[in-house]
Amino acid sequence: MLFIGSIAVMYIGYSLIRSKPKLKSDIDVNKTILQVIAICFTVTWLNPQALIDGSLLLGGFRASLPIADANIFIVGVAIASFTWFIGITTIITSFKNVFNIKVLTVINYICGIVIIFYGLKLAYTFYQIVV
Repeated sequence: MLFIGSIAVMYIGYSLIRSKPKLKSDIDVNKTILQVIAICFTVTWLNPQALIDGSLLLGGFRASLPIADANIFIVGVAIASFTWFIGITTIITSFKNVFNIKVLTVINYICGIVIIFYGLKLAYTFYQIVV
């Protein structure tokens, strides 16, 4: 299963590299800060993958901490999440006029390479387990 997963991950990276980004000019970007926060919260914490990752990973980390540190850890995770998504939103909003097809193509290429390397690492892990 790990080997098939690594091939799927590498294919996702390859597909991202080969994709042709499109700029959409018909999207309503005039949103209030409360709407942006609500959208960030929804995308971050209400999608199934985030719920699984949050439950398992954060639950596992939290369980390994002393009780006195657990609340600080959870507050830190919430602050980090908030800071990350508000920061990303601020950066994108500030530089929205810089984003064009060429910039998006470079971003896709870099992300695709990272995903392919991750898939290769998964394949290598599979190889180590089998051999």
